[in-house]
Amino acid sequence: GRLVPFCPEVAGGMPVPRPAAEIQAGDGWDVLTGKAKIMNTDQVEVTDNFLQGTQSVVQFLENDLIKMAILKSLSPACSIHGIYDGSFSRKIRSGAGILAAFLHDYPVQLFDEFELESAFKYLQKLESDR
Repeated sequence: GRLVPFCPEVAGGMPVPRPAAEIQAGDGWDVLTGKAKIMNTDQVEVTDNFLQGTQSVVQFLENDLIKMAILKSLSPACSIHGIYDGSFSRKIRSGAGILAAFLHDYPVQLFDEFELESAFKYLQKLESDR
C-alpha cells in the first residue's frame, strides 16, 4: 500500500504503446473546463480518454489513499510544470497536464520524476508523522 501505480491514460482505456498525444490550444485546466482538447499524432481526439482516466483517480482520493504523487514530466496528463505546445514539434510551454490540474484541488503533494529527492524527503516526513 505504500506505492500505487496509476496511469490516467491507461485507466482511460488507451493502449500501451499508444501514439503521442498533446493538448491543443491550452493546458490541463482548459481541458477540464472544455476549452481545449487532446489530439494524438494520428489526428484522433483522445480528450474523453484523458478525462475518464483522470476521473478514475477519485476512488483513491475519496478513500484518502493518496498523500503525494510522482508524475511524468511533459505528459499531457501528468506534467506539473510544462507541456508540449500541441504542434507535435517538441516545443515546450508552461502549463500543467490534466491530472496535475485536477489534483491541484486536493491535499496531494505533487512531484515530477526529476524531483525524486524532494519526494523521498516528503515521504519520510509523512511516515514520521504517523
